[in-house]
Amino acid sequence: IAKEEGRIDWSQPAISIERTVRAFKPWPGTYTLWQGQPLKILWGTVATHAGRGAIGEVVRVDGLPCIVTGDGLFCPTQVQMAGKNPVSIEAFVNGYPDFIGAVLG
Repeated sequence: IAKEEGRIDWSQPAISIERTVRAFKPWPGTYTLWQGQPLKILWGTVATHAGRGAIGEVVRVDGLPCIVTGDGLFCPTQVQMAGKNPVSIEAFVNGYPDFIGAVLG
């Protein structure tokens, strides 16, 4: 498995993304691009709500940030910016409030 295979395709169903995140831990890991920088997605869950927004858009659902996928919502629970320590999604959003509403690539 090559590291490039860990890049998340948000057009996939949320359940497939959640399974990929689990399967690719610890190697090669999964990531997306935010503000042109890699953002590792270390853990996450599938939301039961329907997604509203553009594919890859970060929206709030019941107060938690979730990402619109091709089918459903994926809610990351732990993320890591390049060169930083892993943090909970709540701590990440507190530090980067402009993450909500961003479209991930």
